[in-house]
Amino acid sequence: MRLIYDSRADVLSLRLRSAKIGSSEDLDDGVTLILDDDGRVMGVDFSKARSRLTLEELTTVSYENAGTKQRATLKLP
Repeated sequence: MRLIYDSRADVLSLRLRSAKIGSSEDLDDGVTLILDDDGRVMGVDFSKARSRLTLEELTTVSYENAGTKQRATLKLP
């Protein structure tokens, strides 16, 4: 899984797996579902990310294991 922020395009992308993009579907204003050739979900793109999230939210990634309750946070430069 990858979380990618393109500051030039102001797009935040969540990719669940790597595969060739087959198509996309607009879910809401600025929210696009990314699908592979078989119609399976690969990820979600959020345009105008700076208007949706704070700078801290765009540069901080948190992970939590629901089973063990362990947490980790990574602050990006």
